[in-house]
Amino acid sequence: MIGLRDRTVLDCTYPPRDPRYLCYQMSADGQTVGWIVLLNTEMKGSSYFGDLRVGTLLDGLALPRYVPVVVRTALGIFRSLGVDLVVCNHTHQLWLSALRQVGFL
Repeated sequence: MIGLRDRTVLDCTYPPRDPRYLCYQMSADGQTVGWIVLLNTEMKGSSYFGDLRVGTLLDGLALPRYVPVVVRTALGIFRSLGVDLVVCNHTHQLWLSALRQVGFL
């Protein structure tokens, strides 16, 4: 079971004008196959993260066969942004498997 995840709902949840949310849509053969929302946060004296730049894989959804591609894309984006540490909180087995494949614990 999943709540409605169309563009209208996502735009309300992660407003496109809010610069905190880095929103990406993935396509293959002209069809949307997945999307992710990322955060790129520069910490300052955080009790958990010190002064690290922390990337958060905040939200995402993909067709099952594209989950690994979406996860690798997110990691590539974080690398290009100079993120020091990436965190996420996913529980679906497909996402967990894809995250482990790229080195998440």
